[in-house]
Amino acid sequence: MNHINSDILRKITEKSHTLIAVSPHLDDAILSAGGLLLTLKGKNQIVNITIFTSPASVSSSLSVKAFLSQCKYPSAEALFEDRRSEDKEVFSTLLAESYHLNQVDALWRQIENPGSIRKILAKILPEFTYTYPIYRLDVISGKVSPKDQNLIERTSDQIKTIVKKYSSPIILCPLGIGSNVDHILTRDLCKSTFKDVIYWSDQPYALSNPIDKQFIESNDLVEFSSDYGIEENNELVKGYKTQYKALFPDGIFPKHQEVFYFSSNLASEILTK
Repeated sequence: MNHINSDILRKITEKSHTLIAVSPHLDDAILSAGGLLLTLKGKNQIVNITIFTSPASVSSSLSVKAFLSQCKYPSAEALFEDRRSEDKEVFSTLLAESYHLNQVDALWRQIENPGSIRKILAKILPEFTYTYPIYRLDVISGKVSPKDQNLIERTSDQIKTIVKKYSSPIILCPLGIGSNVDHILTRDLCKSTFKDVIYWSDQPYALSNPIDKQFIESNDLVEFSSDYGIEENNELVKGYKTQYKALFPDGIFPKHQEVFYFSSNLASEILTK
């Protein structure tokens, strides 16, 4: 770990910042930033806000059926109930406050007020009323649908209301590696809502997908890497039992450094205050 990295951690601790992780899904913050959060446990207040924590009660698309089969769950409601419980338990280990915003995951998200023709066609093929009907073509396309605008506005209001409760907040969120639309939506929402943000390198997707160099360069982001807490974090990741085997079929969370990106202005602000 280089000099600036250790200085960043030391300064964050000295100033009693509140670390607020804004996570798209139930497990993303721990997968990508759990080591950092473990390092700051007991030294800084830690808060987790997870946005997409619910499915929709609708006829299942083929992509939904495939996902439930992969997770070995008979219903989305049962899966998400267990996932929310797992998430609460994991963050209690970090002595963290955890919020679930109960917005609908992209895999289940429906078009608001679909037309009558779509409704009729959906009786034959449910995908006709899905915002992102096919996982490989839509959910991981990296293209957030304009149909999500109302969702974005609602979620922004929810997050701002929570963040106002805490002093000296530092916002952490995904960089969007892997192009999942919920990750991209979360990143862009945080960027537009808060002045300075620390972006985490999305795991495990960063192990096999390129970073968005254009986003990094256009926002003048600098890299901060850390291997603190990585070994211990593997135990936290195992707390997400509903997802662990699907993500890591061989039962091993690959060893890696956690990588973060933040503006040079934020680095200077933390280091000089």
